Amino acid sequence: MEMDRPAHFAKHLHHFCSNTKVCPRLWGKEVADPQSQDNSVLFTYAGYQNLADDEAKKSFTYDNEVALCYSECEDLFSKPSYIGLQGSKCFCLDSAQPTTENTAQDRCWGNSQEYCGTTHGMSVYKVEFFQKPFLQWNFNDNGLCGYMMGSKFLWLMVATTQNCQQEKGHICKCNSNNNVCFYENDISWTAANTSCSLAKLTSSNYNRIYKHVDDSEYWIGLHRHRYVGWISGEGIMVIPYANETGCLWVESENGTLFWGVSPCVTEYKYVCNERETGSS
Repeated sequence: MEMDRPAHFAKHLHHFCSNTKVCPRLWGKEVADPQSQDNSVLFTYAGYQNLADDEAKKSFTYDNEVALCYSECEDLFSKPSYIGLQGSKCFCLDSAQPTTENTAQDRCWGNSQEYCGTTHGMSVYKVEFFQKPFLQWNFNDNGLCGYMMGSKFLWLMVATTQNCQQEKGHICKCNSNNNVCFYENDISWTAANTSCSLAKLTSSNYNRIYKHVDDSEYWIGLHRHRYVGWISGEGIMVIPYANETGCLWVESENGTLFWGVSPCVTEYKYVCNERETGSS
């Protein structure tokens, strides 16, 4: 029977904290996956591919992940069909020939549920969402809730924001011929999501949205699902909602464990896995 690592660790950490004056703060990694309102993901893992000498790459920071890599690659006229990740490097690919063989790959620092290749190759992800000239997708690093803005007949942008309580109009699914309805009353994303089924951008509703959105912002059915993943890539740990991405800490007060998220550059004490007997 597979061990529940988060629960197992929390039990031993609670014992440790209860018997020390100061509980060290544990670092994990909080990450978020972009999803449409129907829970379909925007990027799917396609496989592993060896690097070619002429691959055009963009340098990235340690928090590389597929959504941010896509934002670096895309512009109004050029939209990659695939994204390649290798460590801190981002690859913009028009085509790919990944293998589905079981190749051991590193996890991404920006999202422990994604792969970031090896020394000799990259992890390849297929772009699954609707793409069109003059349409941009802008994934903010801390963005949780999706909205749409633009200039009528010129450009349209799908973006995410960390502040889901901002008040905007919203676009909902409806039973009209063009299958979306626009509401101009400004409410939060949470309120909009409660009031209706927020719209997903598709080829069938794009033209109607493109013609309607003009210098205004509208909530849509796009969100980033928050969770905490161990940097080893094993398991998911649920903690109370936090407004920041970063690294996970834990401390004890009066026998109770408290969890939170802080920037990964913050200095705390730390807890490591115990080295196995006989290892060097």
